[in-house]
Amino acid sequence: VMAHIYRGNVFVKKELYDQAIKGYNKAIELDPRNVIAYTDRGIVFAKKKLYDQAIEDYNKAIELDSKYAFAYSARGYLYAYKKLYDQAIKDQNKAIELGSEDSWWIYYNKACCYSMMSNSTEACKWLKTAIEKGYDDWNHIKSDKDLDSIRGSACYKKIMAGK
Repeated sequence: VMAHIYRGNVFVKKELYDQAIKGYNKAIELDPRNVIAYTDRGIVFAKKKLYDQAIEDYNKAIELDSKYAFAYSARGYLYAYKKLYDQAIKDQNKAIELGSEDSWWIYYNKACCYSMMSNSTEACKWLKTAIEKGYDDWNHIKSDKDLDSIRGSACYKKIMAGK
């Protein structure tokens, strides 16, 4: 099973998403309770902008492991893309509840959700928290389209000062 997942991951790195999905499908066929296979396939569906299919995979991952913070955060991120903001924030809050202290990516996703909602105060608050928790990919922060709505805000400029 893991060999099919690893193979799928290699295809993802090469942006060969259809082949990656085939690998994850095989892993799920062999072990329909494999949370990682559903989660990784969900990531690929999201990359292909097949958000409903991705959400279905995250739902299945959560059904199989209700304490899997990544699945909640990833699903919440996609809910924000679909403008289902209440569900997005609910999932991000659940991910924070379940995540570890070094789960900077959850806070970053929550910042992106708030930015998509055009709430610069909350977006900046969670971006700052993500940075305090260890996120330091300044180039990504500067180019991430999910943060476009807050770029002109004073709080964003303060966070980015000198970076």
